[in-house]
Amino acid sequence: MAPMYYRGAKAAICVFDLTNNATFERLNTWIRDLRNHADPNVVICIAGNKCDKAGASRDVEAFEEYARSVNGTFFLTSALTGIGIQEIFENLSKNVYEAHQANRRNNASTDSDRLRLRAAPVEGPKKGCC
Repeated sequence: MAPMYYRGAKAAICVFDLTNNATFERLNTWIRDLRNHADPNVVICIAGNKCDKAGASRDVEAFEEYARSVNGTFFLTSALTGIGIQEIFENLSKNVYEAHQANRRNNASTDSDRLRLRAAPVEGPKKGCC
């Protein structure tokens, strides 16, 4: 059922637990599913979560190498303290925008496939007597 959730996805954050190596080993399955069901140019960030915990793996070089091997980026994060959360979303949004721009340059675009970052709110009909 999970592939239904990321069909056509433009971005993904794959999270693993730094205190549980088995979760890192399962990333290959998630990445494979993303490649099969998401947008062909899906932007991938990998989050090593629980960096604030004692016993958390600190093999950052290995995690960064893995992220590069799947054409992604790696971040140390902590959902508890907020470490790395803003950075991962800033990186993800920048990379999605750049991928979208590259796709537009490579293909003829129409108004319907434009990425709107600051669309004006749509005003509905006025209510009341005046």
